[in-house]
Amino acid sequence: MQEKIITAYEQNCLNVIDGFSAEIKRIAKRIWELKEIGLEEFESSALLCSFLKKAGFDVTHGLKGFDALENCSFNMPTAFVADYDSGKDGPVIGLLLEYDALPNGHACGHNLIAASGITAAVAIKEFLKTGAGKLRVYGAPAEETSTAKQFIYDGGFMDNVDVFFTTHGGGFWSTECAAKAMVAAKYPVSLTFKGKPAHASRTPHEGRSALDAAMLTGMGIEFLREHVLETDRMHYAMLAGGEAANVVPAEAKMDIILRANDSDELNLLMSRLDDIIHGAELMTHTKATYKWDTPLLAPKKASYLYKFTQEAGVALGVPEQHFLTNIPADVSTDVGNIAFVKPTAFVTFPASEKDTPSLHSDEFAEVARTDFAIEKSIHAGRIVALAAMRLYQAPEEVAKISQDFGN
Repeated sequence: MQEKIITAYEQNCLNVIDGFSAEIKRIAKRIWELKEIGLEEFESSALLCSFLKKAGFDVTHGLKGFDALENCSFNMPTAFVADYDSGKDGPVIGLLLEYDALPNGHACGHNLIAASGITAAVAIKEFLKTGAGKLRVYGAPAEETSTAKQFIYDGGFMDNVDVFFTTHGGGFWSTECAAKAMVAAKYPVSLTFKGKPAHASRTPHEGRSALDAAMLTGMGIEFLREHVLETDRMHYAMLAGGEAANVVPAEAKMDIILRANDSDELNLLMSRLDDIIHGAELMTHTKATYKWDTPLLAPKKASYLYKFTQEAGVALGVPEQHFLTNIPADVSTDVGNIAFVKPTAFVTFPASEKDTPSLHSDEFAEVARTDFAIEKSIHAGRIVALAAMRLYQAPEEVAKISQDFGN
């Protein structure tokens, strides 16, 4: 790859963003105000669909996802896909948008991801008026609470996409997609131990303590920590452990989450936790009920795509030394499920002029409403748009990306 200047036509397509910028900023701030949590993003998704319809996209609002674990389809009313087809054969590029909030508001800045996505969409659509290829814009709900992108993928909506782009606010510029694989124990929302109640003083021998089983599970996790990779993570919380100290607890509930840097290691952790939970059952004569949820997967690297996208950022004024590389995997996201099967660039942008607060904090939620953060999200959208336009112009680069990714 050689550094390329922005052509007059590319610049004209990027200039289209200026006519939409006021509306994009308004939408970013309105989604921030709505603070709709996962699967309840009705107004936020409607705002985005309305914008894309007016911009000339063919929008399907409300998708039918597929849950492979349950082997069933289900309605996803806040999910959508917006298409623009040039009518000429060429690459198919997908944009991943998010817009769900956390209980403390947009503390992960998903309103900014939405702003970046629609910014890129209008410029790419302008390019495709004379270019060759197709753009698909995906509204993916509930990133914080479910594997919605996996359900959309398994529903068949992403089959023909060649390359994906998404963005995220943070403290630096990057184009790399790095995330830990993650899985949670559910029944339907937690691991549940069932025991037998009894008077804790008169007849404790007749009881079977579900709390004992939960505590032994926690103890097993603590002893396991010494014998796993340093990059592995095991989190748990006691959600319920009885109602009165004078009654042997008949039910206890735990929230357990496992993370690893690759999916094979995650599967090994799951197996070892299965053994710990079964051991707790045997020691207490209780019964555990749970299943492992649909996992968040660790992405496969797409190094050629990362560099290709970074070069678009440099062309748009971000100094090359400002792009961080070899980003460590520290959090988890269902973007990883898509990046596990399709080359995906993850454009991270600075959301604050100074030290960026931690994601999921109240302080980051306040940052996500600022003009600075929104302007940077729009610039990230420009970078995505330019990278996508260059892929449409050079399908051989898409082939190189696919070869590098291992498809």
